[in-house]
Amino acid sequence: MTRWEVYRQVASWLRPAFSTAPAQVPSPSMPWERIVEAASHHLVTPAIGWVLLKQPSIEGHVADYFEAILYLNRERNQALVDLLAVVLASLNAAGIRPAPLKGAAFLVDDAYPDPGLRVLADLDLLVPEPQLE
Repeated sequence: MTRWEVYRQVASWLRPAFSTAPAQVPSPSMPWERIVEAASHHLVTPAIGWVLLKQPSIEGHVADYFEAILYLNRERNQALVDLLAVVLASLNAAGIRPAPLKGAAFLVDDAYPDPGLRVLADLDLLVPEPQLE
């Protein structure tokens, strides 16, 4: 499988995470190391796992890996949401009303079918200019 084919395969498994598209069933000869490498590079491993874990044909060690990644990312995202609540409460107490942006906004609004789908590196907040000082 070429790098492009691996990328297209990963992309095809992302569609069901964000739409009603059916998931493509993985073939038994899937090069899982290359799939995981590509998914990790693009930070979509938890989303791929969420889709693939619904497929009964996923091999045991592959399913275990994706279950672990999805679980750990759920835990991490929950810790970030908890931290965001503390930060927002502190800022609100000082009269500052920031708005969560990007991944933080999606997590707060429960926009994903599973809170572990999105990989976050930080929490982005928009602070109104008059409140910056």
